[in-house]
Amino acid sequence: MEEVYTNCYGSLSVYKNKNDALKFYNECYLLSEGAERERYASILFALNNNESIAYDNFSNTCGEIYLHTNNYFERPLKIDLDSMLSFKDCIKYYKDSLKPLLEVCNEFEINFNNNSPFEEFGADNEFNMRSITDFYIELLKKKKMNFDNITTNEVSDGKYELVIDNNFVLDTRAWDDFNSVIDNVNSIEEYSKKKESEKEYTVELAAPGLKKEDFNVNIMRLLIEAKDGVFEGKIKMKVHDVEDIQKMCVTLSKIQNIKSVGRVAD
Repeated sequence: MEEVYTNCYGSLSVYKNKNDALKFYNECYLLSEGAERERYASILFALNNNESIAYDNFSNTCGEIYLHTNNYFERPLKIDLDSMLSFKDCIKYYKDSLKPLLEVCNEFEINFNNNSPFEEFGADNEFNMRSITDFYIELLKKKKMNFDNITTNEVSDGKYELVIDNNFVLDTRAWDDFNSVIDNVNSIEEYSKKKESEKEYTVELAAPGLKKEDFNVNIMRLLIEAKDGVFEGKIKMKVHDVEDIQKMCVTLSKIQNIKSVGRVAD
């Protein structure tokens, strides 16, 4: 069934189907009056016209999300947002960032209405417990993040350390709620981006008649830009003597489609 999204009083509510949303707002409508009833009437009008997105005609932004995606009678999950989002952007954030994580939580049968949702989870050496490591591996796969080494160590009763790449540590607890899981995944994502930005890359240039054994150079920086369909490149290098530069310029200039090669003063 198609999910339904409503914005009422600045909160995005997600329902697993239209019937659940109609049931909830019908009850709200019957138990309210005045301006509050008008809000619910606007939402009911949209839902009864087969709309999957409805709002109260007053709220254009959202500061929190309520997930009514499990049993109708269970307390919805509340997710606090760091900043206000437009109704459209809030739905996108839910679909792109929260829903994939929620799918993993459902696969692992985690009930966040329990006081200790991860009570049955433990460290890697606790064979009678479900694996915190496996849970986070699946979460990170949803975010297209893979790490060679993820482990979980017990700190004390109900407290654990999730260790990534042997140097990035996150605290996890048996009583973590969904917001804690989101924060942990976001922290890992920030670590992943930082790690990627710090990678070093080796660039090798190959050209006919140019052998690295013939030159005593150390390429420090390579910059290539396109201007009007023509590529212009700059190579900054350390050389043993001027002859190496002259020899490289001559050799590069002989390559087909290279228009000119020259030395640029730093």
